[in-house]
Amino acid sequence: LSLTQARDLVGRTLDLEAAYKQVSVADSSRWTAALSIFNPVLGCNQLFVAEVLPFGATAAVYAFNRLARALRVVGTRLLSLVWSNYFDDFPQLDLEVMKGDSQSTAEEFFKLLGWQVSEKPGKCKPFAKSFEALGVVVDLSRSVANEVLVKNKESRLVALELQVADIVSSGVCSQARANSLRGVFQFAEGQLYGRVAALMMPVFKSRCLGALPGCHVPLEMIAELQFILQFLWVAIPRTLIAHETRLPLLIFTDAALEGGDAMGSVGAVLIDRSAGLPDVRQFFGAEVVGAALEKFQTDSTKVITVLEVLPVVAAINFWKDRMLHRRVFVFVDNDG
Repeated sequence: LSLTQARDLVGRTLDLEAAYKQVSVADSSRWTAALSIFNPVLGCNQLFVAEVLPFGATAAVYAFNRLARALRVVGTRLLSLVWSNYFDDFPQLDLEVMKGDSQSTAEEFFKLLGWQVSEKPGKCKPFAKSFEALGVVVDLSRSVANEVLVKNKESRLVALELQVADIVSSGVCSQARANSLRGVFQFAEGQLYGRVAALMMPVFKSRCLGALPGCHVPLEMIAELQFILQFLWVAIPRTLIAHETRLPLLIFTDAALEGGDAMGSVGAVLIDRSAGLPDVRQFFGAEVVGAALEKFQTDSTKVITVLEVLPVVAAINFWKDRMLHRRVFVFVDNDG
């Protein structure tokens, strides 16, 4: 096996068929499995005893997750399967040269234990260079170059667009719907570089928290929803660099306000302790006076708090090339 072959990865997601219905309720717990369901014909509720775990029930989720985790651990330790699980989804990786063997091994493993794997065309897919897992797309086409790309499913973004279009056209968005959308936005934003939703959507956040009562959608919220959609479409997907072993960058920033609040100053020091290189130390400092300082002083936020953030922004701008694909720790000398 060559080094290139060892890095040539493919992936797929194995999904269990109606997973919760494959787990029976224990005889000792059947007394807790009674479900009250309205019968529209009789016009009253009727009681039914669930024979399997009720989908969505808290106890059922915990019970199933223990079983799913056990399946993953057994498959990893006994069969050397490279996989994980999220509820009943089992994302799986393997080498291009071995993909057929590991697929049949995983499926036969479940059959041996009596679990039914989904055979639907949309779910039972072979190993490929790009595959869907948990609502995202994992692109392994550059795995030989030690890079893995993670991005949102296009269909999920289209569905979000339709939801936002419905809110804009109707002019109505309840707190419950806003919270539901907020969770989807956060998940989609997590697959991209940048975290802007919390900062750029204050009105939408107020509706989520109940601080903006009612269901009417103001123009500011419409602008925020349209902004986050545009961001999700154009932002750079996450790129995982497998060969990045350099130590994190350390950046120390500080600011001061002197002379009766007439002169501000900012500065930062960067330390790069990359392996195999002598420590790189760079720094900058600047005074903030005149119109720039006056602009900060008219802001509702304390001017020193703004000044403390300013060198962080400047550091990112000055050293962005050195920060690319690196872990960065920024030490800011201000709690605010």
